[in-house]
Amino acid sequence: GRRWQRVILRAPVGLRSTFTENEASFLRSCGWVGRRKLHTLSREWLSDLQASSRIAYGGFSRRAVSSLPPHNELGLPKLSPTMDTGNIVKWLKAEGDAVSAGDALAEIETDKATLDFDTTDDGFLAKILLPDGTNDIPIGTPICVIVENQSDIAAFANYSPSAPTVDAESDMFPSDPSLPDAVTTPDPFFVEPISASPTPVSMDPTVSAPAVLPRSGVFASFRARKHAAEAKIELNKVVGTGMYGSVTMRDLETYQESADYLVQSDAGLSAVPMPTVVDRPDEGYYEIAVGPIRKAAAERAVTSKQTVPHFYLNVECNVDKLLQMIYEWNEKEKTNLKLRDVMIKAAAVAVQKEPALGGTLMGSAVRRLKHVHLSVEVFTNQGPVFGVLRNVDSKGIETISEEVSDLDAKGKAGSLTPEQSSGGTLAISDLSDYGVKNSTPLVFNNQAGTISIGAVQQSAKLDGGDLKVQNTLFLTLSCDHRHVDGAVGA
Repeated sequence: GRRWQRVILRAPVGLRSTFTENEASFLRSCGWVGRRKLHTLSREWLSDLQASSRIAYGGFSRRAVSSLPPHNELGLPKLSPTMDTGNIVKWLKAEGDAVSAGDALAEIETDKATLDFDTTDDGFLAKILLPDGTNDIPIGTPICVIVENQSDIAAFANYSPSAPTVDAESDMFPSDPSLPDAVTTPDPFFVEPISASPTPVSMDPTVSAPAVLPRSGVFASFRARKHAAEAKIELNKVVGTGMYGSVTMRDLETYQESADYLVQSDAGLSAVPMPTVVDRPDEGYYEIAVGPIRKAAAERAVTSKQTVPHFYLNVECNVDKLLQMIYEWNEKEKTNLKLRDVMIKAAAVAVQKEPALGGTLMGSAVRRLKHVHLSVEVFTNQGPVFGVLRNVDSKGIETISEEVSDLDAKGKAGSLTPEQSSGGTLAISDLSDYGVKNSTPLVFNNQAGTISIGAVQQSAKLDGGDLKVQNTLFLTLSCDHRHVDGAVGA
C-alpha cells in the first residue's frame, strides 16, 4: 500500500528490487538498523512536511500519536550554522490561515540576520505557540502547529506543546527481540539515541580512546561524523544539504570556511568572567538588551583573541595619484567609486600573488582557494557583521563597488543570508569614515588575516629634497601566525 511504497522509495539503492521480489529476504538482509526504520515508517505514514522538517531540523518536527487529529509540531529552525537561540520578530501568518509550500510563516532573528521561516508543504496554521517578540528561544522549541485539514484547527485551541528535544524520534524505535542480531554494516543516516545514563569512563592513564562527539540527533555521513569528531565540531551547528538534510563533508568544509566557525580548544579555555556590578541607589542608569548579533560578535572576539596568535604589519601609503585616478574616473564615467573599492581590488591582487593570504587553517592542513573571497565588515547598531564578496579576482572595480554597497545595505537591514556572510579568507575593515587613522583588527579562526584601512590625512614629506604636503593613509594587516609568516604578510 501507500506506506510500503514510501518505504521502498526511501530504501537504499540496490535494495528496492530485492524487496519487491522477496519481502522476507529483504527484511533479513537489511540489518537491524534498517529494520527499525522500516518498522517505524510502516507504523506511521509520514507526510512530506513532517519528513522534510523532521530530518532537516534534526527531529524538531514531531507528529504526535494522541487523540488529536494528525498534525505537525514545528520547532524553531536552525537558520545559521552557529545559531543556538533565536527571536521571533513577528508572525507573517495568523492562526487559521492556509499555508502553501514556500510561504513565510514568521520572521526569525538569528545571530547573523533576520530571516524568513518558510513552510515546506500545504496545510493550515492551527496554533501559534509563541507570540511576537519572544526572545532567546532554544533551537527545536515548538513554535507552531500545522494541520492538513481546516476542520482540525478547532481541536488545537488549548493545545500545549511537548517538551523541546533534539532527539525526538528515540521513542519511535522499539526493541524487538524476535528480530535477528544487528549486522556490522554502519548506516550513515541512523540517528543513535543518547543514553540518559552516563557511560563509565576508565580511569587508567594507560588506556586512551579517540574523542567522539555526541550524535545530538543530527543526520550525518560516517566520514563527516569522523571529521567532526577530529575537528571538534558540533554537528548540530552545521546546516546539512545532503540527502534528507544530512550533514556531508562539503557542509563541514563550508562551515569551517564561514565566519561562524569557533574552534573548541583542547586546553579548555575558561569563559571571560563578568565584572561585579554594585547597585548604587543614588546613581541613575538604564540597560540595553544584548541582541543575537552582539552576542555572536562578542563570542567571536573572545575566541579570536584566545585561540589565534596575532601579529601586525603597518605601512603608510602615499595615495595622491590614487585619489586623482578615482576623481577622474568618477567624472568621466559618472560613477561613485570610493577609495575602499580600489583597496578591495588591490587586496585581491595581493592574495593572488601571495596565496597564503587566501588560505584557511583546517587542522593539520591549510586549504587555499582557487578564487579570492573577501569579507567586508559592516557596522550596524547591533554590532559588526561581515558580508562576503566572492571571486573578487575576476571582477572589475565598478562591480565590486556595487556589490559592497549592496552588502552594506543588507548588513544594516539585518537581511544577510548565511551564503552572503561566510566563506571569506581575508577580511577588510574600513574605519576611515569615522576619522580613525590606524587600528589593529581581529583575525578570526577561519581567516588568514584582516586589513584595516585608515583615514586619509595630509602630512609633510620630503620629495626629492623638497618638503611637500602629501595625502597618506595607514594600512594595517593583522595575520594568523599559525599559517602566515611575517615575510609573507609584508
